[in-house]
Amino acid sequence: MKGSVVCMFTVTQRAGKYSQPRGGFLKPSSFEKITLRDDVVLSENENIDSSLIGLAVDYMVRYLYGNEKSNVFNISLAGAKLIGKTKVAKELINNIKGLDKKSIVSLCKLVGFDAITRAGINAYRPIEYINPNEDTINNIIFMINRTKIFLIGFGPIIKSGGVLMTDNAEFVKIGDFDFITNDALWDLKVIKKDIQSKHTLQLLIYYLIYSRNNEINNLKRIGIYNPRKNVIYIKNICEIDKSIIDEVNKKVIGYK
Repeated sequence: MKGSVVCMFTVTQRAGKYSQPRGGFLKPSSFEKITLRDDVVLSENENIDSSLIGLAVDYMVRYLYGNEKSNVFNISLAGAKLIGKTKVAKELINNIKGLDKKSIVSLCKLVGFDAITRAGINAYRPIEYINPNEDTINNIIFMINRTKIFLIGFGPIIKSGGVLMTDNAEFVKIGDFDFITNDALWDLKVIKKDIQSKHTLQLLIYYLIYSRNNEINNLKRIGIYNPRKNVIYIKNICEIDKSIIDEVNKKVIGYK
């Protein structure tokens, strides 16, 4: 049609903007909620953006579970390249060894480049201003350790940090899930509140794209883990109505 423009979105963008039915395609209340217990009380005195903290936790867990740095930090590197900061990004990556202070500070600065890749240059904030304080560093370490404990109970990890590309979809182009275990696909959400319908839709989209790209899989559940609240949200795939799957495939993702 003359003059028509089809916009392509990431999974996160599409899930966040799509107008869902009342309560959402997958109501958060329909997920089983499991609270894990420990003696850790996170500080409320964080001084960097929560999105950076979430990425830092996610990427460090992937790295600690044996993924190559070039794979873990590929989005950060892509963003740095767009503004001529590849050398800076590589120096930060070389500083990342484990859960020591220098590693965490370097990690927080590095993920600052992600905004360029994910949202464009206008979303970038100079990484020189990203200087996590002691409380922020400790919170990140606590949440990484919580995630490791969670994965001991619900793992092992079969695959982590996979990029999902759609084939012949009208609306969604790309996304990246966090973990796949023996029978579940997981998304990591480092948020202060309970999950919302945009989060459950994002998770469902990941599952549907993964299933389309991998006809043979053993996935029986989808889940979200929030290390900030130390809470698991999980749902059996067999409980999802086929009409919902069909509608999300067609109207949200744009599969023909």
